[in-house]
Amino acid sequence: MTIEEDVVQLLLEHNVLELFAHSINITDDKRLVEILVGILGNMCNFKSARDSLIENTTLVQTLLDLTNCSDSLTLLQLTRLFSVVLIHADREIALRWYRHICLYPDFAKI
Repeated sequence: MTIEEDVVQLLLEHNVLELFAHSINITDDKRLVEILVGILGNMCNFKSARDSLIENTTLVQTLLDLTNCSDSLTLLQLTRLFSVVLIHADREIALRWYRHICLYPDFAKI
């Protein structure tokens, strides 16, 4: 259902990004995290979701934290999410993602 724009808009209106960030942070259930990141990946096919995501620094930080997880299925969904977001990013949004990534010391070792 999260590949339908009307559904995505409804979810955004009900603060689903905050709910997902909180749920990912408090759960130990790897499959739940995988599912939530996958839903975010689906939602980010729409500009409104991508714009809302980059504005939600808590969720961006949570997603960057997940790059250190050892669950391959979660990493697959996370890679898909980042791909969708960055492929559709204009210069300004790509720069904002770059700044977030640079602030996160464990994302990439230089």
